[in-house]
Amino acid sequence: MRRHFLFGLAASIVTFFLGFAGVVIILSIEAIPVIPEVSSDTRTLPLEIVEPFESAYDVDNLGCWGDNEEDPRYGPISLPNKLVLTTICGTLYARDKDKNLVWVRYLNTPLFDRPQMIGKDLVVIAGDLNLVGLDPKDGVINWKVSANGRAFYTQLVPYSQDSYLVLVDMSNYDDKHQVCVNDEPEKWDICPRGEDDKLWLMKKDDQIDGWNVPARSKIEVERNTIYSAFRQGSKKKRIKIYSR
Repeated sequence: MRRHFLFGLAASIVTFFLGFAGVVIILSIEAIPVIPEVSSDTRTLPLEIVEPFESAYDVDNLGCWGDNEEDPRYGPISLPNKLVLTTICGTLYARDKDKNLVWVRYLNTPLFDRPQMIGKDLVVIAGDLNLVGLDPKDGVINWKVSANGRAFYTQLVPYSQDSYLVLVDMSNYDDKHQVCVNDEPEKWDICPRGEDDKLWLMKKDDQIDGWNVPARSKIEVERNTIYSAFRQGSKKKRIKIYSR
């Protein structure tokens, strides 16, 4: 009798722990976040289930503010229809006045400068030589310019109501710079340059003019005049590039 009692007690304990383990397993499975597939160009996912930034890029070296932190360098930006744009590395978020999420645009590559409203387009420069014009109302891509090569965009500057400037860093094609970087990669920003960078004047996805500018220039626009500001040794210089 005692033996049957002990056997029944042991069976009850085993059943209890198996049931408890099953509950834990079920709860664990349900706790795994599921990223829904979205085929539409306009994505309106709630912020808490937006897929985190993943890329072959080294995010830290590219200066992304953080995987899940809004980047104060590239937002907030006022958009039409009283929307406000913020960014988290390679993802754009547009919210209404009540902070409800209206649209999300994944670029899957870091931004390289602050997005700008040019005419009716929200213009963005990003890695992989991506130059994109979005509809600010819904995040749909109106046009896109993609290129291949080792150059990269570094600056986006409004010029007129419907035109803008894009600065293109050519250091990866600069033999003098590459010899230095190969020996001392940590000196990328201070290795000497022997070749100019490029500056494009654009309207939407069309290049309407272009110039060579001194390496490591910063572009400045005053009224209708474009200037290149740069350092030559220890001296700061500024030269006029174009005026209309």
